[in-house]
Amino acid sequence: DGELTVKRDTDILMGLSLEITTVQAPGTTKLMAVDFKDGSGLPAGSLEIVLKDSGPTYHLGQCSGFREYFPLVLPSGTQKEWHIEKTGTGDDIRVVVKCNSGIVLNLLLSDTVCDNEDLESPWKS
Repeated sequence: DGELTVKRDTDILMGLSLEITTVQAPGTTKLMAVDFKDGSGLPAGSLEIVLKDSGPTYHLGQCSGFREYFPLVLPSGTQKEWHIEKTGTGDDIRVVVKCNSGIVLNLLLSDTVCDNEDLESPWKS
């Protein structure tokens, strides 16, 4: 019925969109890591999200060497519904993260966003 229980380190052939539910108690840290794959199963970028009391951060693997704070405030509450998507091709690749239906990250990947000089690989897949 369209639902799939995912265990850690499971490959999912479902396109480039993912929905995740997190439940986080105060004082704890949660890590979400998404490895994007192209149609051949080869790496096509990655996204890590760290949820912690000092503020949630994200990191675009193979794009930037730094963790960044989310530009928008995440919804309050211990349970969050995440929708993570990579869209576009070539020079129009975008990473969109929604939390409880609201967009909290919407990045067009470019030289100003990525400090990786070789953005062609693997994000442009």
